[in-house]
Amino acid sequence: MPFETTIIPTGFSEVTSRLHSLGPGRNAEREQIIDGVLTRLGEVLTQRVMYATPLGVTGSLRNTTYFRVSSTPDIVAGDTLYTLSIVQDAHHAGFMYRPIVVRGRRIGRRPPAKELEAWVQLKWGVTGSEIKSAAYKLAGSIAAKGTNPNHYPMRVLGNSQDILNEAANHLGTELVVHLTDI
Repeated sequence: MPFETTIIPTGFSEVTSRLHSLGPGRNAEREQIIDGVLTRLGEVLTQRVMYATPLGVTGSLRNTTYFRVSSTPDIVAGDTLYTLSIVQDAHHAGFMYRPIVVRGRRIGRRPPAKELEAWVQLKWGVTGSEIKSAAYKLAGSIAAKGTNPNHYPMRVLGNSQDILNEAANHLGTELVVHLTDI
C-alpha cells in the first residue's frame, strides 16, 4: 500500500445552500469549483512533497509522487464526499521502501547488500570488484546502527498551512487532513 495524504473538505452544506439559492443546475458548477480547487491544491502539495522527498540514488521515490481527486456519494449525508490524495508508491525489488525512509530501519535488521551496490557506487565512488564488499559493509553498519527516520511528509503538511487555509477559504469550508502511512 502506498503512502497517502488524504485531504477531505467538510461542511459543504453552506456552499451547497449558496449554489442552490442561485437556481437549479448549480451542482455541476459546485463540482467544478471543488474539483478545480482540489486539483490546484494537489499540484502544489505534490510539488512540495516531491521537493522534500530524499533523492536517493535512483530518484524513484520522488518520481512516483502524484495526486488524485475523487468524489464518492455520501448516502448518509445526502451529499458528495470529495478527497484529494497525494500518493507515493515506489517499489524496489518487490517491496515498498518508502516506510523505511520515513520511519528509519531498526537496529539488527540487515538490508540486502545487493540493493546497496548502486548507492556505494554513487555516494562513495566505489568501483569494480570493491562494490560488493563495500555494499556488504554498509549493510552491516545499517544492521548495527539502524537508520534515522525522515519525517518529510509531516513536515510538508506542517509547512503547507498557507495553501490549505487558502483552499479552505476559497471553498468556504474546513479541510480534514489524514496521513496514512502504510
